[in-house]
Amino acid sequence: MVLPVSSSFEGRSNPLTPQRKDSIPADAEELKAREEEEIQGTHLYVLVVEDNKTNQKVMGMMLDRIGNVTHHLAEDGLQAVHKFREMIDQKYDCIFMDYQMPVMDGPTSAAEIRRIEAEEPSRGRTHITALTANALVEEKNKCFDVGMDDYLTKPLSFATFTSKLDSIRRIKRKEQIKT
Repeated sequence: MVLPVSSSFEGRSNPLTPQRKDSIPADAEELKAREEEEIQGTHLYVLVVEDNKTNQKVMGMMLDRIGNVTHHLAEDGLQAVHKFREMIDQKYDCIFMDYQMPVMDGPTSAAEIRRIEAEEPSRGRTHITALTANALVEEKNKCFDVGMDDYLTKPLSFATFTSKLDSIRRIKRKEQIKT
C-alpha cells in the first residue's frame, strides 16, 4: 500500500525542504533566553569618574534604569585611584573614566590603576572605558597607550551605554563559568 506523499510527512518536517533560518527549535530558543537571562542577572560593580555634576546625574540615572548595577562615583582621577584601592573584597567590573578632569585626568588615573594591577595581580584587570566630548585621534590613541580598553564619546546614548554594560556582563559571566 502506498500512502500519498502529503500524509507520509504529516506532523514532521520534510527533510528535503530547507529549514528557514528564523525557525529555531524551541529548545534552542529556550536555551538562548535562559542564557540571556543569566547574563542580565549578572551583577556589575561600576565606578563612574566624572567631574561634571550633570553628567554624574545622567550616568547615575542610566545605571539605575539599567539595573543590577552597584555604582560608585569619583569626581576626579585621584579619587578614582583611591576608590579603586579601597575595593578589596569586591573589584570593579568596569570604570567609566572622563578624559579631562581637575586634580588628575583620565589617562593619568588609568595608568596608575594599571600600575596597581601590575603590583597586585590577584586583582585581575578592570575594564576601563574613556569618556570624552572630543573625538580626536590623539586623545583616543593616548587612552589606549595608557591601557584603557575602550573609548566612547559624550553625550552617551542609553542604547550605547546599555550595550557596553551588556558586553561587560557577558565577559564577567564567561569568567564565572570558567571558575
